[in-house]
Amino acid sequence: AMLRENVGNALQNGGIVLLPSFAIGRTQEMLLILHDMGFPIYLDGMGIEATRIILDNPSFIRDADKLRKAFGKAHKIEHSGERRRVLDEQCIVIASAGMLQGGPMHYYIRKLYKKENCLLIFNGYQVEGTTGRALLEKHRFIQSGSSVDVKMGIQFMDFSAHIGKENLLSFIEKASPKRVAPVHGSRVPAFAAELKAMGFDVVEMKNGDSIKV
Repeated sequence: AMLRENVGNALQNGGIVLLPSFAIGRTQEMLLILHDMGFPIYLDGMGIEATRIILDNPSFIRDADKLRKAFGKAHKIEHSGERRRVLDEQCIVIASAGMLQGGPMHYYIRKLYKKENCLLIFNGYQVEGTTGRALLEKHRFIQSGSSVDVKMGIQFMDFSAHIGKENLLSFIEKASPKRVAPVHGSRVPAFAAELKAMGFDVVEMKNGDSIKV
């Protein structure tokens, strides 16, 4: 409710709302929450293809029909040249990257950072040292050696669904898998060692590795 209210206030004030979003999960969640607000929604970046893949596997999601309808209504930016027209009207832009470590969201920030009636809402955790964390804490957009003061509104709403270490261990114990491949984290080696000590067959993945499931 708060997300819709804040987005609505910015749009009614003549602004554009930017939602930096992770391609898998968060993009679709934002789309489902906001698709019926009566303003255009633009999707840009990896979230478009991710949503198509998700919709090709409807049995894995709660309400595929609702997502398909919301995705169908949204405008998809398929080429970089199409981004200019997005800024001609009040709208919502959902684009990668969620922590602003690259992605098309940079384009929209560079075009709108001076506009006080526009709003950027982070909807996921911003890791220390990322462009997103600097923008959230310092209201500065630091990228490619440049740094600018951002005048648009910056907000954070926690939609994170991450679980902690103990929850992960509990899940793995209950699932009792043949193999475990821990990835994507700053403490992966220590976590892998703990899993090995518990008797699990642990696969330590490196960037570029593949695994048969």
